[in-house]
Amino acid sequence: MAEEMLLSRVPPQDLGAELAVLGSILLDNEITGEVLQTLRVHDFYRSDHRQIFGSLVELYDANQKVDLVILRNYLKKKGTLDEVGGVTKLTELVEATPTAANAVYYAGIVKEKAL
Repeated sequence: MAEEMLLSRVPPQDLGAELAVLGSILLDNEITGEVLQTLRVHDFYRSDHRQIFGSLVELYDANQKVDLVILRNYLKKKGTLDEVGGVTKLTELVEATPTAANAVYYAGIVKEKAL
């Protein structure tokens, strides 16, 4: 019974903070480097968020600017756009972000929950 309880427990997470980190990067590419000082792909709870963050990192590493259209096209080219939730999911990221100015704070929340 105790083992069943352990298996059914949901790890700590803050999906709102995950959305806000991803949306912040889409809204302001300049904060990507600061976010990368705190977060790694595995820090995200949801697999779609891990995939999106990984793609944002790949674009950043290639010195590409990123916005909704560029990320959509990149995910489509990789064949993972539908897997992460499509354009609807990408739009949700931007809409769920109160301000990109707090991206590092949001990243701290995600990191704290990942530990």
